[in-house]
Amino acid sequence: MTFERPNIEKMQGYTPGEQPDDGDSIKLNTNENPYPASPEVAAALRSIEVDSLRRYPPPLADQFRQAAARLHQVSEHNIIPTNGGDELLRLVLTTFVDSGETIAITKPSYSLYRVLADIAGCKLAAIDLQADWSMPENFLAQLQQVQARITILVNPQAPTGSLISVAYLDELAGNYGGVLVVDEAYVDFIDPELGYDSIPLIGRHKNLLILRSLSKGYGLAGLRFGYGIACESLIEPMLTKTRDSYNTDTISQHLATAALDSTGPSILPSIPTEPWTRTVAASRWRH
Repeated sequence: MTFERPNIEKMQGYTPGEQPDDGDSIKLNTNENPYPASPEVAAALRSIEVDSLRRYPPPLADQFRQAAARLHQVSEHNIIPTNGGDELLRLVLTTFVDSGETIAITKPSYSLYRVLADIAGCKLAAIDLQADWSMPENFLAQLQQVQARITILVNPQAPTGSLISVAYLDELAGNYGGVLVVDEAYVDFIDPELGYDSIPLIGRHKNLLILRSLSKGYGLAGLRFGYGIACESLIEPMLTKTRDSYNTDTISQHLATAALDSTGPSILPSIPTEPWTRTVAASRWRH
């Protein structure tokens, strides 16, 4: 006998990457940053007083939203902080897709997407990338054919490392009738010389949501902090209706704000140009 919902009973859960006990391993299985967070984050951690933990955190993480708005030159109303990028993905499904509707991704892609679709009782359309890992031909037509309510693209793509151009995203968002989620968990590793910047697109497309994470480029995987950037009409229902109350804690808000405030130009030398490393660049904080 089981009390699980039928779709939960037959699904497989997400399998996390192995976490070795030692702190010296460079972990490629979960792509954790081998470098520590910025000195400003360390200073912010030391400044936290235990007495501050007896109160609930600011529910909307206002200081972090303001820091993110400054960094990206948008309004704080365009920012939603989340407990890791994974919570933002859950909020997107909870807010914008019904059970039985279709979510589209490319294949291969992040394995959590299928798990979240199963939890929500959604169909998943996984559309194969081309042999050179470029986007599928007639991708928009395929989205329309499967009636995808939400499409999630990883950019730079995981696990291939290939990069979708801003022009491609602009055209796709402008012609797609659903919500386009661009998962930019690895955006901090794009070669700055490529000039990639998708943020201005949120002013052009009300259906575009950009996911950012502090886990990779900022060296803060243990903090579990992410955020979304989109027009206010996408952010508002997640922020005020479907988000968990106090979804980010006092410590994580404080450290995440310090992390964003410590960002600066890349200091590492230029990178190799092999296809699998072309989009990789340096961490962006000051030292």
